Amino acid sequence: MIIVITGHGTYATGIESMIKLVLGAQDTLRFIDFEEGKSPEMMNQEFSKLYKESSSGIIFLTDIAGGTPFNQAVIAIHENGGNGAVIGGVNIPFIIALLELIEEDYTDIKSLCQEAKNMAIESMTIYGDEPSKKSNTNESEDGI
Repeated sequence: MIIVITGHGTYATGIESMIKLVLGAQDTLRFIDFEEGKSPEMMNQEFSKLYKESSSGIIFLTDIAGGTPFNQAVIAIHENGGNGAVIGGVNIPFIIALLELIEEDYTDIKSLCQEAKNMAIESMTIYGDEPSKKSNTNESEDGI
């Protein structure tokens, strides 16, 4: 399975930099920016080429649902047999959750994406909120 992170400007390569710093290189990830001068058709061609690398499908993670990277990913999936998913509005917790779940050998792309979404939502925190009842009470005051 391949995970493609894509978005406007240098969104994808910015996330690539952060992922490498925090998690190290990840073989399943590809990063494709949609920068000025790149046409939607060029982006679609890049996406379609990736299908030659993966027999188990592609998950496209985009910055904005309905934007050009999102729309071209949808087109690429339909043009290449429908084996994949497109998710808009992704963030770092979602990507990390997805990578963790892939290691658990999920085979159904849709359930994999839904579980990663649930994990990402649970990981969100607003400073000052009361601690979750789910939190580990054995954590020290020095951190995790």
